[in-house]
Amino acid sequence: MVALLNNSSLELEEAMKYFEEGLALSKQCEKQLKEFENKMDQLMVAKENDDESEQ
Repeated sequence: MVALLNNSSLELEEAMKYFEEGLALSKQCEKQLKEFENKMDQLMVAKENDDESEQ
């Protein structure tokens, strides 16, 4: 997508379409990463609780 946007022969409207698509993909990736981070935090807390209960 970046290579397409760097292509100087792209029409402005087509470039804007790719740019908007890139922004949407970036937002989706950011949301998914946040969900993964939250899940990892939950797993770490559960592990700590398990470790504490074994002592």
